[in-house]
Amino acid sequence: MPIWLLLATLAHGAAPPGPAVAPHPLVTATETLYQRNLPRSCDELLKLTSMAPGLTDDDLVRLQFVTALRALDDANELAARRALSQALQLDPSAEPPPFAASRLRARVDEARAQISSGPLSTAEARLAAARKAAGAREPAARALLRAVDALYSALEIEGAGAVLEQARAEKTLAGADRAQMSLRQGILTMESSADEPGARAAFQEALKEDPSARLPDFAPPKTRRIFEEMERPSPSPAAAPVAAPAAATTVGRPAANGSNGWALIWGGTGLALAAGGGVAGAVALSAYNEQTQASTDGAWASYMQHRDTAKTARNFADVLYVAGGVALGVSAYLFLSAPHEVSVGVGAGPGKASLTVGGQF
Repeated sequence: MPIWLLLATLAHGAAPPGPAVAPHPLVTATETLYQRNLPRSCDELLKLTSMAPGLTDDDLVRLQFVTALRALDDANELAARRALSQALQLDPSAEPPPFAASRLRARVDEARAQISSGPLSTAEARLAAARKAAGAREPAARALLRAVDALYSALEIEGAGAVLEQARAEKTLAGADRAQMSLRQGILTMESSADEPGARAAFQEALKEDPSARLPDFAPPKTRRIFEEMERPSPSPAAAPVAAPAAATTVGRPAANGSNGWALIWGGTGLALAAGGGVAGAVALSAYNEQTQASTDGAWASYMQHRDTAKTARNFADVLYVAGGVALGVSAYLFLSAPHEVSVGVGAGPGKASLTVGGQF
């Protein structure tokens, strides 16, 4: 409560109107980012916080003070004065926060002298309005997690980590909330330091709190793979899959120069596979160009999507080129040597496949 309202209440012989409404958690987080000298993160959270439900007049005043500080950082004196004027219109007795008092004191006094004060609200009326506004707030944990996700999407990893610290410090957290915070901790750990053991520990903590917890959609593929590995129980040695035996197909030599027909079939197959490799290569090149553009634009989600697409397309192209080369080799062999018999073997096992081509002389 502003000191002038407290003194006015005591002067009339009445007791103070009760405890003040706590600041909105996003307002506190915004001030924290400013004090940690994370200007871009602070600007991102300022935009998010200004649209949050449940802001009181005191919350709005504090946001205006941070806005003034950021304007001064950018040498924008006019914007700083405008923000201070708006703060004092909300509360003529407003004082800058302790961490900014030395920078704003003179400017606040100057702005206060230039505004005309209207009728002052009583302490009870201001407190009642604040409680009514605060009643529309979403739970603190949910609001802070939303801020963490927004900062992560903006590639402000350090800022997201700072807000996550505040979220984890909340005194009353449900198990599902703690699980979601641990999931974000694992994502940020992988993003900031590629610490896979640390990420696994965070994910294990999340699954312990809530076995049904799931990663948010924006989690990168590598991080998602680590989490999915932890969700699946490790197979016992007895249950380990056994490689399927190779299935052999024998192509016999047709009578009366029929080898030329088989050569054409193998040659056509090889050309089709090579063409498919060319298409996959074109897709990979296009995705790589999109990836480079997304990196330049700072579009993290688009960058990750096109990077994965390019990698997958390259792998497909390599496989198709190799298979096409094998087929063309068999075609050439049939034309030149016309063996009595050509044997093709295909084998499959966990995570691998094989193709064997042989002939008899």
